[in-house]
Amino acid sequence: MPVGQFTNFSVKPSCGMAGKTDYIGKVDNPSYFMDPHRMEAGMVWFNDGYLEYQLPNHLKKDEHLQMIDIVAELGSEFPFSNNNWPSDITVSVNGTELGFWTSPGDFSDVRGKYTPVWVPNNVNQYGLQKTFRITDHGTYLDGQPWSPVSLDDLSYDPDRFVLRFEVKKTATHKGGCTIYGQGFGNFRESIQMKLFYS
Repeated sequence: MPVGQFTNFSVKPSCGMAGKTDYIGKVDNPSYFMDPHRMEAGMVWFNDGYLEYQLPNHLKKDEHLQMIDIVAELGSEFPFSNNNWPSDITVSVNGTELGFWTSPGDFSDVRGKYTPVWVPNNVNQYGLQKTFRITDHGTYLDGQPWSPVSLDDLSYDPDRFVLRFEVKKTATHKGGCTIYGQGFGNFRESIQMKLFYS
């Protein structure tokens, strides 16, 4: 799922989107998050609020869902950058919170492996790739137990999954969120959702 193909949002500055050759729309103006050119974004960031993505559910009625993997490159958000800027990023699926991960910073100590040359050195360059795995006995973060939320706790929609990345107003560390997709950061990938089934 391209990072700019979100279907719902509520964001506050600092916020913006970037594509292969330039920023998309005006930085720190949330109205541009509805611009059709958002589909071309390879990096999107916001200070607080959320982005929601709707991913298709192609499973057939006789196929039993056994596990979900969500993979995304994430970081905090600070004007330009700040390598030490923690942020609690909450991840939800179908309206159920899986938990929150504390991003340690908004990194620019080195350039992102795939970040375009037009992006200045002092602007966020890359994030950390995180894997959220939902099973029938709990949720794991990068292979480690993370929360008790299981597949049975998710409300089920036969057509789609709704994935949300959020920085809550009640978060202890409100340091924003940056999502890196294809053409940015250290991984040549957009947001991934993998369904394992029998």
